[in-house]
Amino acid sequence: MWKLLLFCAIAQVVHGACPTGFDLIGNECRGTYAKTLLGLNNVTETTKKMCSGILGQPVIIHNEEEQSYWAKRVQISPSKPGDPMLVLGLTCEGNEYRWADGSPMDYLPWNYDTMLKSYPCKSNIRFYIDSDGSWLSWGGSAYTVDVSCTTKLNQPVPSGNGCDSFEDDSEDGVCYQIFETAERWEVAQNICKKYGAKVASIHNSQENSFIRRLAVSKGALNGVFLGATISENGKDFGWVDGSNVTYENYYPGFPIPGSGNCLAMDTSKSAGQWMNIDCSTSLPVACIREQKEVTEPTCNGGLSIEGTVINSPGFPYNASTPCDYFLQVNPQQRVEVEISLEANPCCDFLVIHAGFLGGEMIANITGEQRNLTFYSTSNLMRVSWEPNSGENVRGLAVVHGACPTGFDLIGNECRGTYAKTLLGLNNVTETTKKMCSGILGQPVIIHNEEEQSYWAKRVQISPSKPGDPMLVLGLTCEGTKYRWADGSPMDYLPCNYDTMLKSYPCKSNIRFYIDSDGSWLSWGGSAYTVDVSCTTKLNQPVPSGNGCDSFEDDSEDGVCYQIFETAERWEVAQNICKKYGAKVASIHNSQENSFIRRLAVSKGALNGVFLGATISENGKDFGWVDGSNVTYENYYPGFPIPGIGNCLAMDTSKSAGQWMNIDCSTSLPVACIREQKEVTEPTCNGGLSIEGTVINSPGFPYNASTPCDYFLQVNPQQRVEVEISLEANPCCDFLVIHAGFLGGEMIANITGEQRNLTFYSTSNLMRVSWEPNSGENVRGLAMKFRGV
Repeated sequence: MWKLLLFCAIAQVVHGACPTGFDLIGNECRGTYAKTLLGLNNVTETTKKMCSGILGQPVIIHNEEEQSYWAKRVQISPSKPGDPMLVLGLTCEGNEYRWADGSPMDYLPWNYDTMLKSYPCKSNIRFYIDSDGSWLSWGGSAYTVDVSCTTKLNQPVPSGNGCDSFEDDSEDGVCYQIFETAERWEVAQNICKKYGAKVASIHNSQENSFIRRLAVSKGALNGVFLGATISENGKDFGWVDGSNVTYENYYPGFPIPGSGNCLAMDTSKSAGQWMNIDCSTSLPVACIREQKEVTEPTCNGGLSIEGTVINSPGFPYNASTPCDYFLQVNPQQRVEVEISLEANPCCDFLVIHAGFLGGEMIANITGEQRNLTFYSTSNLMRVSWEPNSGENVRGLAVVHGACPTGFDLIGNECRGTYAKTLLGLNNVTETTKKMCSGILGQPVIIHNEEEQSYWAKRVQISPSKPGDPMLVLGLTCEGTKYRWADGSPMDYLPCNYDTMLKSYPCKSNIRFYIDSDGSWLSWGGSAYTVDVSCTTKLNQPVPSGNGCDSFEDDSEDGVCYQIFETAERWEVAQNICKKYGAKVASIHNSQENSFIRRLAVSKGALNGVFLGATISENGKDFGWVDGSNVTYENYYPGFPIPGIGNCLAMDTSKSAGQWMNIDCSTSLPVACIREQKEVTEPTCNGGLSIEGTVINSPGFPYNASTPCDYFLQVNPQQRVEVEISLEANPCCDFLVIHAGFLGGEMIANITGEQRNLTFYSTSNLMRVSWEPNSGENVRGLAMKFRGV
């Protein structure tokens, strides 16, 4: 078997920040997520659940612009059951209709159903938009609902220190923003000038990365103008803000003489590399200006004093700062806490846990609350205040958990039922794949006995009549064989299965489900209430692969990390690491701390892990057991606390990965560390390629794990012809070809095993992008090009 990895591009990364088919309006994505047959009783729950899968809400309208957008998406007036219907996210709460995010109904169109004004509101009525923009009531039959949603693009988190409407990147003293597409370079300069800014200069990789992430979050998915001009010979450039040139990030072979005198960043790839382009190109623009000096509230949480009033940072004027509070009373007592809260119901939460680490969740609350009382089951309690929005409210908190609600964590995989909805044979595959993709997952896929056993146990009854619940398998007919939804082969069958699964060629009009006895049976007829069940992987840190084998590594720190099974106590944790030639992990800087925390979460260690230090009885001294010096600490405020334990643990439930001392008899997973071996990894030598030569992906044909971009250029009067041979994993490895160097039309997106495919550009420029996501046991890319 050829050993090698392949170019793989994740569709959302390559093709955009909004979900597929959605429109980017400002920093909001809007569109239709799915079409599904729904009745009055389940429409609200189903639409909210489906939209939440892309961190969104059903259709919400507060002004004329939003009304105009959604009205234009309605093609016909629904007149009979089964007609498509665009449902509004309005529900009856208390006595009044409110939007799904809890906001009031503060806008009505020129024409609407008078029931919207009824008091009290009616819980058995839903509303939709008609083709003329009217808001009408729906109280009867099932319709094909356009499950439409709005979702905000993720923003880089500003530190808030003096940038106003701009964004800032920690402590570099400047503010950045991405503005609308400029028709040419001169217009780009004027756009920035209007905001008291200049077109952005970049002086290190951190600034480059921040501008790239900010651009993507603002919908600038192909590229942005940067603030430099380049000489005709392509050898010299200077920043227009007068700053020194201390950093460059060109694609190999750029700048190309004659290709243009303006500088742009390619934002479609995470590296954010640069190229010179024609100054008359239309692109969004990155702007930069100095920060103002401001003071932000800080978290002074940690161990809190009994009987005192504890406020969130900045209360009651600024509730944007997260904070954790650890409440402790006498050992014979329980903690009682009384809470008043003002939070945005859409996105701000207060989370309360029993104990300091890994305890049961007592409450997760939001909205406006007064004088709520909660009790712990011991003398310890943790109160977590984590704002996600926090605008115009006094105090907030944020969502808690790694798997979607109601899912089981099995290893590093989340499994569960995402929704129940009535589906027929024609739309079940598309709908289940689309709903699962909303949580970055796949429909049910089974490759072994463990997976079969898990899903079979979730089936309660055998579906015998239309409307009965059915757990559908993610099998589809592709070519002549059945394959799983992620492109992997059907390499497992249970003891009992429908013989149609062995048919050759496969049949595209048949779907399969799991019966209550674990059999895989065929379904080819009526609509059933489908349990839309999914699997989704927890995010993994990306190892660089340099000598860590089954461990993970964090770039260039020279050591390898891994998280292993729960140890019953500290001594067992040490023995577990020793078994792998490692020691319990020491941490010497924030990068190592962050990497271990992310690795722990990816391995399912969601509450905490043992670290490799012991702490003195008085809580003042600690030392790493591997003998390394103590050069970094990351305790919660007030920790270590004398008398509560002599072992060190990291809290992995929060992104800060802060430390606390705990009893050494606590059961926790363990973080282990050992030295790396020395290995050599292939590197990308892409950039501008030479016509007529054979071009291979890095490491071909033994290691195809390294992404690379190739820029193909022929004489101006010619087009590029490229001939490609490819071996890639169909599940996740792709080769993407674009016309031009930046922002051009996509010519092809291919995967699998291909031989001697030929493609043509529409000009003398072409870009070939090789981006592995898996690349295991495949050869990768071989190609050559010429002008025609």
